[in-house]
Amino acid sequence: AFFTKEELDELYSTCNQKYKEKLQTKIVDITKNFPFDDNSFDGIFCTGTLHLFNSETIKGILNEFNRVLKPNGKIVLDFATDIVRYDNNNNLIKFDNEGNYTIDDAIAIFNQNLDNYDIKFIKSEFKEENLDLKAGYSFIQGNFLVIIGTKK
Repeated sequence: AFFTKEELDELYSTCNQKYKEKLQTKIVDITKNFPFDDNSFDGIFCTGTLHLFNSETIKGILNEFNRVLKPNGKIVLDFATDIVRYDNNNNLIKFDNEGNYTIDDAIAIFNQNLDNYDIKFIKSEFKEENLDLKAGYSFIQGNFLVIIGTKK
């Protein structure tokens, strides 16, 4: 899990009181069927995750997003592309399981799998140097694709 139960409990505790009655937190495996009813969410926000999976897994995740999202529901997703990382010795780092998509690949994936959405793509770049080596690298750059959509 990207978040622990304790971290989600802390998030809940800091939420404005008027929203707490609507807010529930739950840890789920995004690669499996979600434990939620069809058409049960008004919106889905997913960040820093999807680019880590192969295209078939992404297709399954997007199918589940579609299943649980209400008509006219909103999605906001981000997707890192064209990622390049180096360690302190200027050696290129690649992670075996990461897709490392191009921005064109990502746009095609979302257009194919969210064809029942009105979609807007926003492109941007990122570059960070002198990073803390706890992440395993000292330099990273690439592109970000933000996907904003409304289910038809």
